[in-house]
This record gives sequence, C-alpha cells and structure tokens, in this order.
Amino acid sequence: MVAIMSEKVHRALVAIVGAMILLVVHVVTFDQAMSHVDFNTLGVLLGMMLFVAVVKLSGIFEYLAIKCARLAKGDPWRVMVLF
Repeated sequence: MVAIMSEKVHRALVAIVGAMILLVVHVVTFDQAMSHVDFNTLGVLLGMMLFVAVVKLSGIFEYLAIKCARLAKGDPWRVMVLF
C-alpha cells in the first residue's frame, strides 16, 4: 500500500507483485486466487480499451471536444454538462 500511495512504482505492477508474493508464501492457493478473478469484467475492460484505441485514431474525441466547447461558448459548466 505504501508503494501505491507513493506513486514511485506503477500501481498495476505493485498489485501483480503483491499477488505473486501471496502465492509464493502460500497465503492463498492458485485456485483460491483464480476464484477471485472476474473474467467477465476483464473482458469488458479489454473490449472497451480496444474500442477506444481504434476510435481514438479516427479523431472523434477531438471533434466532440471542439463541438462541445463551441456549443458551450467556453463556459466550463456548460462544457461539463455537454460532456
């Protein structure tokens, strides 16, 4: 937790190393650890990341940001509502 809070090491790396330590020290078995993984959630996240990566190349995010800023006439509150 200290490594994550200090942000000196990426939190994903800290989480993986922590899980590996729990497995190596036999605090949890591999089967117990795998029972806590929700593969449906991982699939949704992977799909969303792939979709965003492909759509980002099209420039749609920049287009929508510019369109919202123009419609809001630069008012930050209106921009937030439009987003």
